[in-house]
Amino acid sequence: KDSKLAVLTYGSPGNSVRYAAKNLRKESIVFSHYDMRFAKPLDNDLMDKILSNYENILTIEDGSITGGFGSAVIEYASEKSFDNQIVRLGVPDKFVYHGHQNELKEECNYDINSIVLKIKELSQ
Repeated sequence: KDSKLAVLTYGSPGNSVRYAAKNLRKESIVFSHYDMRFAKPLDNDLMDKILSNYENILTIEDGSITGGFGSAVIEYASEKSFDNQIVRLGVPDKFVYHGHQNELKEECNYDINSIVLKIKELSQ
């Protein structure tokens, strides 16, 4: 595998990842970001390219982790016998109470700080 980390986003978290990338470059932490347009069907050619070239995959979505975009990536990787480490961030399968978007993202661990920490962890 050529590179360490690919971050795949679906929906609005792509903006947070672009912001994080600018700040992480200052710390010499680099990764590839793919802002996916479709959760289903997945772009098979692109998924093959990503899974062949990156050791770690981080998916981030502004929706349910269970049965969502990240799950589709894991299913695809499994069906094609890829062995990448795939980590998902998004809304967990639990009750999330009302609040401002930033508060809820923090509670669900996919706010900007959580994203930066996870990228740092997976880039090592």
